[in-house]
Amino acid sequence: MARPRKLPETQTGITPATVNKSLDHLQRLGVVRELTSLKRNRIFSYTGYLDIMNQGTELPD
Repeated sequence: MARPRKLPETQTGITPATVNKSLDHLQRLGVVRELTSLKRNRIFSYTGYLDIMNQGTELPD
């Protein structure tokens, strides 16, 4: 049986509305990027981290 997912509020004490507002702000600043195009259960990536991880992985010409 799968464990139920914990809501951000129970893990952090921050309401879902505050989490969503903060993520929207970080997205506008270009800090995170939303990957799913969903209204709920969205997945975000930290673009700076992905840029670092992709350095040196380009294929040669």
